[in-house]
Amino acid sequence: MLPLILQFFFLSSSSSSCCIRNRTRQVRMNDWAATLIASALFALLTPGTLFQMPGRNRPFDFMNMKTSIASIFVHTVLYGLLLILFLVLLHIHLYV
Repeated sequence: MLPLILQFFFLSSSSSSCCIRNRTRQVRMNDWAATLIASALFALLTPGTLFQMPGRNRPFDFMNMKTSIASIFVHTVLYGLLLILFLVLLHIHLYV
């Protein structure tokens, strides 16, 4: 049942898929760029893991594993801007 549900979610959107005709059947290719870019940016921009901006004592801290409301807001804005840059402005696609 679970693979059928996953197949519905991944194959239901026709705007993010590309179709290639094979000799025997039509092959559907899904665009995985948004998923991979969003996951990578989330992992890299989590406050306190690699860097924190603004830091607790300095404007920029490295790997302190702590966070604050200001750094959460700054990292959220950076995440959104970089996601818009990669997906909307640069039109990055990864068909699998």
